Amino acid sequence: MTKFIKFIQDSDLATGILLLIIASISYAGVDEGIWEGYGYIDWVFPIMSSFLLFFISAVYLFVGSLKIMKGNTNNDLKIDKSEISSIINVVVYSILLFVYLVLLYVFGFWFASILLLWSGIAYFKGEKNIASISKSLGIALLTCLIAYVVFTYIFWVPFPESRVFM
Repeated sequence: MTKFIKFIQDSDLATGILLLIIASISYAGVDEGIWEGYGYIDWVFPIMSSFLLFFISAVYLFVGSLKIMKGNTNNDLKIDKSEISSIINVVVYSILLFVYLVLLYVFGFWFASILLLWSGIAYFKGEKNIASISKSLGIALLTCLIAYVVFTYIFWVPFPESRVFM
């Protein structure tokens, strides 16, 4: 097990494995009937992007395998204790983005965007008190208001609407 962990700490091998997983999930999500009744433009992107990820993954796995055979793997993905807080911040923001995608489906773009900006600013701001949280809400509201005016009246951009509350 420790030998596997040593190998997986090499960035080439870890990137290859991660891209292989992403490409497999991406390819599994392509509809089986994608070929029927559509023009070529409808199926080129999902399938070609999956195949491109498979190819890039194969290159990284090949390079990582060569490093393992030669015995010169790098431990460049080894995590120090000083990096744990940064990793926690990335995980928290990834969770916020997942919640944003769910709220985007339920409430639509603007409400979900206000909540994402508000929670992101409030979380990453150093101080955590009522004044700071209210200021982050004000910043999120002002930002979304400016974006609404710009993207609705200057540039016409269609935004996702709520699929639950129609």
